[in-house]
Amino acid sequence: MPVVHEFVSLLHHPNAVSIHVCPVCSAYRKKGQWIYSKNQTVSVNDIVLAVAKENIKLESFAENSSIELEVEHYGHSIYPVHIHAEAIVSGKPVVYDGLLQVQIHFETCGVCNRIAGGYYEAIIQLRGDSRIPTETEVRECSKTIQKLLERINRQGDRLALITRTEKLKEGTNFYIASNKAAKNACRKLVIVYAATLTESNKLVGRKDGRDVYRMTYALRLPRFKEGDIIKCNGSYLNVTRIGKNITAVDLLSDISVTLHKEQMKQAKKIAGADDAKTAILISSDKTSVQIMDPDTYKTITMRKPAFISDDRREVKIIKINDEILIVK
Repeated sequence: MPVVHEFVSLLHHPNAVSIHVCPVCSAYRKKGQWIYSKNQTVSVNDIVLAVAKENIKLESFAENSSIELEVEHYGHSIYPVHIHAEAIVSGKPVVYDGLLQVQIHFETCGVCNRIAGGYYEAIIQLRGDSRIPTETEVRECSKTIQKLLERINRQGDRLALITRTEKLKEGTNFYIASNKAAKNACRKLVIVYAATLTESNKLVGRKDGRDVYRMTYALRLPRFKEGDIIKCNGSYLNVTRIGKNITAVDLLSDISVTLHKEQMKQAKKIAGADDAKTAILISSDKTSVQIMDPDTYKTITMRKPAFISDDRREVKIIKINDEILIVK
């Protein structure tokens, strides 16, 4: 059995310590600095144990030591920590039992204070090139921005989040608490959506003798969107994917084509996906289809596009002057 040596000091610790804990994010203050955990689900008990361990100093001459800590909870802010330690000192077993009282003072940290106050360092302005972004585009971009910021937040930037969203007739503004996170997110969005990016800044004050600027990132989506019918170099193209480049299908040859940014400048929008009309598919064979014109009710024979299956009963068409095109 272990023996308690009254005259051997196995470890040292204060009788009581107090700490400041943020009730929102569970950060705690140490030597004037807030300590943030990467684990968003950290509990007050975890913090109390961490603080207790920091304040317990084991003597260097103790060998084969083990320390057990047990936390209790009295009231709203008192957490007694029971300490049980065992070690070998001068070849003999030694036991120590003691109590360290941890008192919690709840105080909102600086980051959570900023967030609650709508703090932001940058604005991402989502706009369209000569058009207004659709609701679907705004929703998808919002999800993408949120995912990018969550990843940056997990990497340690606690301000990587949207503090406010503002819908305007020309687009949507996202207010971001961290300028660094906003800039990194915009770089990704440029690649994902083939967007163009312009930056501007505004002097908003001084801090520690340095000018403080608020950044604005104007993110413009391409002129075209998925489903649009465009004309480029004499060909009618159905846009199927928007990314770093535009992927489209030639409506007269069924060939998939890729347009780079320079080629996009030469393209002209002919119609949007909403402009397509539904036509009844009367019959089809390997090379041709017969459809009923939804305006004149006449039967028209056309080349069968590769994407039309034999079991189709309806097709989408676009009328361009006197020409009818079947679109996806």
